[in-house]
Amino acid sequence: MATTGRVTSIGLTALALLHTIWLVAPWPMSTWEAWGSALFTEPELRATPSVIVTLVSAVGAYVVAARAGLVRQIGPSGVYHIGTWLLAAVLLARGVEGMTEARLLAEADHATLNISPDNFSFYLLLYLPSFLLLGVLSLVVAASGPAKPPPRNTPGGRRAGGHRRLRGRTR
Repeated sequence: MATTGRVTSIGLTALALLHTIWLVAPWPMSTWEAWGSALFTEPELRATPSVIVTLVSAVGAYVVAARAGLVRQIGPSGVYHIGTWLLAAVLLARGVEGMTEARLLAEADHATLNISPDNFSFYLLLYLPSFLLLGVLSLVVAASGPAKPPPRNTPGGRRAGGHRRLRGRTR
């Protein structure tokens, strides 16, 4: 579960960083309109990304890492258990909703919907699968039993100095 948790946390952190960039710039597009039409089909959604999405991705990365035992949990473990399930549900719902929408878009005329075929490919082949993949990985972490947290003595669980403790003896 540690590897799955690590990969999921890294993916969510990358998603949070990408959304942080998108809070200030429409990268890799040249305008916000081009950015919005690449990711959304409804004109009312074609705006700068939400701070909420950025925060959910960042907090989700920590919650998954804590549930997987990669970092210490602060507070009751039930919060991390439920939080990971909720995160998985939200990511999977977004991916499934987008794929359903994409199926309808594939049957419709792109010109009518103001979305170019290139942007549609980006949406269908990169954007939506990332939500589905992160959702499935979060589901695996959520369904796994609680992980043993790292020891408190040092980061990563290693003893300071890298030597064994001597029992009953002094130097």
